Amino acid sequence: MTSSNTQAITEPTPAQWQKLQQKLEQQDKELAQKNNLLLRLTKAFITTEVGITITDNSGRIVYSNPADAKMHGYTVDELIGKPSNIFAPATTHSAKTTKIHFEEYANWKREGINISKDGILFPVNLISNVIKDSQGRNIGMVVVCEDITEQKKAETALMESEQQLRRLN
Repeated sequence: MTSSNTQAITEPTPAQWQKLQQKLEQQDKELAQKNNLLLRLTKAFITTEVGITITDNSGRIVYSNPADAKMHGYTVDELIGKPSNIFAPATTHSAKTTKIHFEEYANWKREGINISKDGILFPVNLISNVIKDSQGRNIGMVVVCEDITEQKKAETALMESEQQLRRLN
């Protein structure tokens, strides 16, 4: 007894095979282009001299580039899975790195104070932004961090020079 729902499987025609082959070649080309872009972006993140950290929605570090890890006295591996507020002095820890507060961090540029693994405080410029998926849902945050210690020292020296010049005049 055979079922009437059974369909015979037919071999694709040469034209159908050619069309399938062309589609696969196009997909391979697109995949190679995406892989090339991913490699370039990875290299850019690794070699840039400013710190870059990416967190998940709970504020846990999922990526830190070598510059950020070194700036804070850690290895990259030590930072993965740690809360992002590991870089903030205890007096400034905040629960704002939770999902419901992420919009406060969108395009947020500011100066701040970070703390290294050995407890040394240093001034930083920070730029934060929310990362969204293709449906517009928050999936994490990226923070760019630049140590501005030398800049602050130069500003202080300039102000002291200016004050001394005023006294002399």
